[in-house]
Amino acid sequence: MRGVVMDKTESFRKYFREEYVPRDAGPRFLYITNGRLYIRVVFAIILTLCVGLASQVDFRPHHLPLFFLYFVIANLVEYWIHRYPMHRKMPLLGFMFEHVTIHHAIFDRDKNLIEDDRDLMGVFLPILYLFSISAGAVVGSLPLFILFGSSEGYFFLFVCAVYYLLYEVLHYSYHCRDDSLFRFVPFSKSLGVNHLIHHRRELMSKVNFNITFPLFDHLFGTKHNPSHLPRDRSEP
Repeated sequence: MRGVVMDKTESFRKYFREEYVPRDAGPRFLYITNGRLYIRVVFAIILTLCVGLASQVDFRPHHLPLFFLYFVIANLVEYWIHRYPMHRKMPLLGFMFEHVTIHHAIFDRDKNLIEDDRDLMGVFLPILYLFSISAGAVVGSLPLFILFGSSEGYFFLFVCAVYYLLYEVLHYSYHCRDDSLFRFVPFSKSLGVNHLIHHRRELMSKVNFNITFPLFDHLFGTKHNPSHLPRDRSEP
């Protein structure tokens, strides 16, 4: 059975690399078909947002506890998006389901590492995600702008941008080969085990929905550890 799954994975990878990326990626990837160029553009956009938003914040001591509060809120949003619209078709959010369906077709239990630059397009979120999440963050920040001033609103958006960057860096590190510098990202190894368990086809719609830190997987009882698997499945 495992061999059949691997054959299907290889077949989809071939289709994704040779047909989907050059033909269907389109505006969701800014018409970029080179994986390494795309991730450089994504990192440049996010880092520019982080620096630009930080420049608008009058940092004060109270921002430290607020950082952790907003971080937890972002972790909940990450959990909800991954558990629901990414794994269940929902109105207006079909692009999220489509991307995750592609991601899981490229990376399964046995083949979960990037082997071709075009595979990067199946790891990093399409630019439409960044625009959609940014719009949601702006809406969420409006009460802060209105009630507490621009600095507080921009600080919330700054934390959102930092969290998005963290998401992309960690997720990338989970699927990198061992010779990549991203494998040395702090917490990458332990968090990567959680994520690769999520890539088991029989578990992907049930457990380990947090991509970064599994705060809400623990809270909602969807955290699945290697020790919970049969002995011959204890490693991803």
